[in-house]
Amino acid sequence: MDWCYFCAKNHESIERIDIKGKEVLKMSSFILTDGKYYVMEDQFRPGRYLPTTAPHLAKQFTYKQTQQILQGKGKRYSQFRDYQRVNADTNEVTEDVSSNYVGNGGIYVGDKAIEINEEIVKTVCEEVEHITKLFGWDKVQLAKYKEELSSQLSFYDSEISDILHALEKYQKENDGKNPQAHKMAKIGYMLTEIRSKRRNVKQCIDYIKVMQEGITYKHNISRLKDDLLKAEHVDYKGRTDLYKAALDILG
Repeated sequence: MDWCYFCAKNHESIERIDIKGKEVLKMSSFILTDGKYYVMEDQFRPGRYLPTTAPHLAKQFTYKQTQQILQGKGKRYSQFRDYQRVNADTNEVTEDVSSNYVGNGGIYVGDKAIEINEEIVKTVCEEVEHITKLFGWDKVQLAKYKEELSSQLSFYDSEISDILHALEKYQKENDGKNPQAHKMAKIGYMLTEIRSKRRNVKQCIDYIKVMQEGITYKHNISRLKDDLLKAEHVDYKGRTDLYKAALDILG
């Protein structure tokens, strides 16, 4: 990710000190971002933080302050859980130092030996494979899929319209009478099947929109997963009393 536009002047210099084999950032300035949004301070309520899409409004924090926000509990900080800490001077993403690191000498000798879980390697490799396949779809490929799915969506809409107009034609030609029950049952099955296919196509189009936005704004994997889950269609909620009446008839 390119952080060059976060470069700032006259910040505190970085001093690294070694404590028990750990390299700790002592003095530095940081911003928090997920690549699209940045953490800013509410000018009317100091100490309250908000997301913003404007890089120049990003607040600069100390390392300790970023820890408090990234690891903070409650709704106040949960919206920033997937943000990254970016050094304002070097424009590099700064990762947390593992609290499990205790040096090299004799670390795995005798009773300090650890049990190797090889399943982790397999799990990570499988996840990488899934991710690389996902990002094998570029904007061009996604646009092509979206165009093809949009044509399918239009086709299913036309099929539904044809069936409804056929029913109207039947009523018009039969003095307003409805088709016999067994005929209506067949029509009902046809509509149900077509609407099911249409629903799946519409869901895929919504997924593609999320992936297109993810590529455009360079969303990380965690953000992309969350957005894809949010894009899943929820159960329909009736708009009139007729919805409940229909459910009662269907049992």
